[in-house]
Amino acid sequence: MSPRIYLAGPDVFFHDALDVANRKKELCAKAGLEGVFPLDNELDFAGHSPQQMGFKIGRSNFDLMRSCDAVIANLQPWHGPSADVGTVLEIGFMRGAGKPAFGYTNTPDIFERRVANFLLSDYGRDFQPGNSAFAGPGDPVFKNEEFDLIDNLMIDTAIGDHSAGIHLSFEEALEEVARYFRTLNA
Repeated sequence: MSPRIYLAGPDVFFHDALDVANRKKELCAKAGLEGVFPLDNELDFAGHSPQQMGFKIGRSNFDLMRSCDAVIANLQPWHGPSADVGTVLEIGFMRGAGKPAFGYTNTPDIFERRVANFLLSDYGRDFQPGNSAFAGPGDPVFKNEEFDLIDNLMIDTAIGDHSAGIHLSFEEALEEVARYFRTLNA
């Protein structure tokens, strides 16, 4: 039986989410792995409130993750300078379950630079040095991100404990996952 790999990321929100899922699953199969996408479970939402639907989706995703052997996470910046918070939770869930996490992003910029650009963009137009809502160069948020890492140090650590770090493509991350399981099963 092939190792099952949970394919985490904001991809579920893409307009072509199912096409993206199918392409990733095909690549996983070619690598001797089974790709599992968060939308794989068919859920019946009839008669459910939006909150009930949200909980049903979340519980379904936790069940899918429990059935998997590892996670590959799309860590592209999402709704800000960092990875999607749901994806980060999925990495933490898998690591807490003792399963390895691998990841990739579409940006090579280090996190410190992305945070600075974000806070000093139109979003941060109300930025004032020392303001408790925002921080700027010399303020603590910048000091906390001076590690030359792709994302928050906890994300990079969760990924780096089982891999060479955050990759710049799904294919690179997948190659490392396949190598990890070949080595593990050798």
